Amino acid sequence: MSALFAMDCLLVRSPLWRCLATSAEHGAKLRMTRRIKGTRSIKELRMVAHEALMASYFDAIHASALYHQLACLQRATPPAELPSQLNGFCALQLRMEELLREGDVSPRVCANVLWSMAYLVDVLPSSSLLSALILHLPSKAGAMDAQQLSNSLWATAQLCHSMPLVFSAGELQKMVLVLVAGISCKANDMIPQHLSNCMWATAQLKDLIPDVLKLVPTLVARIPAQVERMIPQHLANCMWAAARLRLSAASDVANLVPALAGQIGRKAGQMNRQELSNCIWASAHLLDVAPGHLAKLVPILVVQICRHSTPMIPQQVSTSLWAAAILKNSTPESQNGGSK
Repeated sequence: MSALFAMDCLLVRSPLWRCLATSAEHGAKLRMTRRIKGTRSIKELRMVAHEALMASYFDAIHASALYHQLACLQRATPPAELPSQLNGFCALQLRMEELLREGDVSPRVCANVLWSMAYLVDVLPSSSLLSALILHLPSKAGAMDAQQLSNSLWATAQLCHSMPLVFSAGELQKMVLVLVAGISCKANDMIPQHLSNCMWATAQLKDLIPDVLKLVPTLVARIPAQVERMIPQHLANCMWAAARLRLSAASDVANLVPALAGQIGRKAGQMNRQELSNCIWASAHLLDVAPGHLAKLVPILVVQICRHSTPMIPQQVSTSLWAAAILKNSTPESQNGGSK
């Protein structure tokens, strides 16, 4: 054996070589993650995904980044173009399932992939991947932060209605209860978006999993301190949820509505047609809960609906007309677009 060959063998086995190899692989992983996040179209993402899946260092973080980026990009892609562009992502689904079976998936990855699946359910559904996540997530929820818990509960509410056959009653119960426990512990860390997501999800899940209602007092106690920071979408979601929860959590809803009504009145001018429609629908259902506050709010909503430059779709028109009919005796302004 030559001296040079012996030195090469020694170098390969040395801690320095292993350190350099690890550092190079770490750098390659980071560069791939940045490339995934930097894609600007599904076509470009599909090309990067193919390369990433072939890499020896591909891991759950890359899979999570691919799913998240795909969910974001599909919302900006014309629906007619989606079927042809999404054909190349079956390999990603299979690899994600494999990673879940291996157990090499963090709480953050679980939450991100579940959230992404909720956005992709109409264009890239996968019952096998969702089944794997349902089994895996309960063991990870205890280590999730406030955002991950909020996103997971929101996604669960979306997916159990979109893909109900994937969820058994026992699995859904277990999944929701561990998320409820985590959210109850970390509600003080939640920002307006998290609280809005949790309120919406609670209202959606209450008939399937009544124990989710345990969250309502915790959320209602937190929202008034955050309500001024809420954007119109958050306010409209919370108002809609309050209307859905009025019979199941009457006292908590009664405490919440005045704070929501005041902020909605201030920000109604920034609301889009869906948010306005949801708010006036909720006001009709909640009028007996906070009549004074809503009597002031409804005329403001009506004025904004009449002034909105974008025409409502039929469902929004129907909802608004129904609410106006319910409100007409209590708030006459709902018929004429506000006081003159």
